[in-house]
Amino acid sequence: MRTASRRIATACAGLLLQSALGSALTFTLVDVELSGNARDPVTESIVLLEGVGLKVSHTRRDGSLTFDFIYQQDEDRLVLVNHSMRSFTMFDRAWIDTFNAEVQSILADYENGVVPRNGKAKRELKRLHANWEKRKKAEQKDASLIRETDEVKTVSDLRARRYIQLERNALKKDVWISDLEELNREEDVVRLFRGLASIYRDVLEINAMVSNGNRATSVPGSSWIEHIEAFDGVPVQINFFNSRGIPIRRIAIDSLKEIDVEASEFAPPNHYSNEESGLAPQ
Repeated sequence: MRTASRRIATACAGLLLQSALGSALTFTLVDVELSGNARDPVTESIVLLEGVGLKVSHTRRDGSLTFDFIYQQDEDRLVLVNHSMRSFTMFDRAWIDTFNAEVQSILADYENGVVPRNGKAKRELKRLHANWEKRKKAEQKDASLIRETDEVKTVSDLRARRYIQLERNALKKDVWISDLEELNREEDVVRLFRGLASIYRDVLEINAMVSNGNRATSVPGSSWIEHIEAFDGVPVQINFFNSRGIPIRRIAIDSLKEIDVEASEFAPPNHYSNEESGLAPQ
């Protein structure tokens, strides 16, 4: 694993640093709390270069950069960059598929009564199985409560359709989904977003299975990235509601423009350390 990880990192950095300038789309997402104790908004900048990748940079309320999600399209790889730790972790499709196959085999044995004798290993396997089941049930529940509406509006010059998600017959969130038709290259752009969403979902599932505490059992759907697959489009605005139907949070595209960037923008900083294993920053 260690040798393969280093080889992946070296090849990736070499490929991207040799790439020429590209014309990239940039989105700015603003995440605002609408409750009585609302704090300053969190922002995420999205830089997207067709044929290369997509980078989501998360900024704290104080303006400091915390982490990046970098999706490298050709390799179908997600790079998680932790700026506070000056490190990065890579998850490529082959690694994820191998991990999932091994977990499925272990869980199948567990469900068929094959249980390790070692007490600690037995507890770990029981927790792994419980986390897997809880995550799947939460995803199925969320998907079953999505409703498409006839409402259409424009968000940052992008036409979007409203979807609603219910919980106990009450409005949990409404999501405005765009096919990005106004960009004139929407198929390439949407393909990048979907690639990011697919591998991001897989990493979240790995995180949920192997983590302890609240992260392991958290309900999916809090990140805008997760809504790309669930709603089959790109979310340009998401409104969250409390049990009384009062808006408490909004994520929305605030600006959209085109800039020139280096393709090396889609690789981790070369002075950061490559973690041999790790999970998505929370």
